[in-house]
Amino acid sequence: MTGQRISSPASTGGAGTFFEQHVAVYWLAQLLVRGIPPILIQTSVAEVHFQTELLGWHTDDFLIVCEGPDAANRKLAGEVKRSFTVSATDEKCKQTIQNFWRDFKNSDQFSPEHDRLVLVTRRGTNTLLEHFVGLLDCARAARDGAEFAHRLATNGFISKKAVKYCGELCEIIAEFEETTVTPADIWPFLRLLYVLSLDLHTSTRQTEAQIRSLLAYTVTEADAPGVADAPWNAPSPLRTLPSPRHAVCAVPSCRRSCNAAMDRSVRMSNASYVPLRITLPPFCVESVRPSGKTYTCNAPHLYRKCSAN
Repeated sequence: MTGQRISSPASTGGAGTFFEQHVAVYWLAQLLVRGIPPILIQTSVAEVHFQTELLGWHTDDFLIVCEGPDAANRKLAGEVKRSFTVSATDEKCKQTIQNFWRDFKNSDQFSPEHDRLVLVTRRGTNTLLEHFVGLLDCARAARDGAEFAHRLATNGFISKKAVKYCGELCEIIAEFEETTVTPADIWPFLRLLYVLSLDLHTSTRQTEAQIRSLLAYTVTEADAPGVADAPWNAPSPLRTLPSPRHAVCAVPSCRRSCNAAMDRSVRMSNASYVPLRITLPPFCVESVRPSGKTYTCNAPHLYRKCSAN
């Protein structure tokens, strides 16, 4: 074995899948407590959808529907990548950016006024967070495409790496559109694209600690940290998303392992609880309505207490 190159355990052991599952739990926890999501901080999480190609999205890892003070819902459509390299020669990057672009161009589903696109990464590198995010922030700071192009062309205004990244994105989108694309052309797209770096499934687990604290705050038991630990470490559907063979805290067998931590959010015995939708790959699951009546549907439901009652 000396001198022989081998694959890393992270690449062969499903680390990307584990990270995506942790991201799923991150969003579900926000749903259960009506949390304020990143980026759309004037809203609260109302619906969580996974594997949303069935709903017509190309950015299909997750879709977060948020409610704000106005009548219009706002959406976060996202891709989850444990690592990400911005390059026109990287197939994963090309597919991700082109999926974002296709959804951005779909006015039937995506509203530039209300909706945003999100790339979720695991503790993004300095290069990604400084230069790529710097490019996106530069787009948001510009008043229009012409000003954005002028900023990029001004020597020293933004890093050369960020300018290079813009060129890579132009090349990726130009290949898809089969035409020449300039920085001014993609300015409206870049200003709606965000990178969300989450410290999940790591040794420090900062994001996980924040979510556990949020869950612990919602319970009344003396051992709040232990109760909040259940959804993360107990073998439950919440830990195995988006497996189509499992439900989501909707059936008694799942609730036995989860409802201590979610007691104030998902208990289903009171008529003042109302459903929140979560869509997963198709499967049937026995759920319980607030009235106690059992029914069968193609998507699991969570229940939360209606604030009006």
